[in-house]
Amino acid sequence: MSRRLNVTIALMLLTLCGLATAGGVAWSDLSRDQQQVLMPFADTWASLPPETQEKLRTGASRWTTMDPEQKRAAAQNFGAWKQLPDEQRTRVRRQYGQFKQLTPEQQERVRHGFQRFQHLPPDERAELRRRFEGMSPRERRAFLEGLRATDRARAMEGAMRGLSPEDQQGMRVMMAAFTPAEREQLKRLVQRTPPAEREALRRRLLDATHEQRQEMIR
Repeated sequence: MSRRLNVTIALMLLTLCGLATAGGVAWSDLSRDQQQVLMPFADTWASLPPETQEKLRTGASRWTTMDPEQKRAAAQNFGAWKQLPDEQRTRVRRQYGQFKQLTPEQQERVRHGFQRFQHLPPDERAELRRRFEGMSPRERRAFLEGLRATDRARAMEGAMRGLSPEDQQGMRVMMAAFTPAEREQLKRLVQRTPPAEREALRRRLLDATHEQRQEMIR
């Protein structure tokens, strides 16, 4: 691998892993594949800040596990990143920092929202982005809460399907008693459960006490 290509890859790794946790790492602790990718830094590795060392190691680990298609996609993303104005790069870094401050449950909601956004038609994505960028911080919070409420309503509709009126009321009471974190745990439990077993899981949840349900979703 040429030195020029290695330098390009190293810059990509710093960008893709720009907010990795700092800790520092000795050159000798890197794997052979990581050392090959990071060879441009071999002579100066010991003088790099611990944060930079950790970013590069994390990025090199990801790079060495990518298949050719993933590497091409990463290169395209890096090219797009380099074309962004400094102000937009700063905003992206700040937003990523805010994302890392969220709880795991909140991060999962953000990822779910992004995935749903990616599946919208291009014209709808453009319109949604235009509206969102024109909102005040307060309006954005209200908008995101509205999306979350829609998601919850859809999830509740699916959970109610096929239930008797009495069981539907029991489901509402159960969900109201859960905290937001517990509702996320329940969601993950349902996702882990094979489709053929979900009806039995729903029945067990409805028949359980609140304390038993808390144990079941952990």
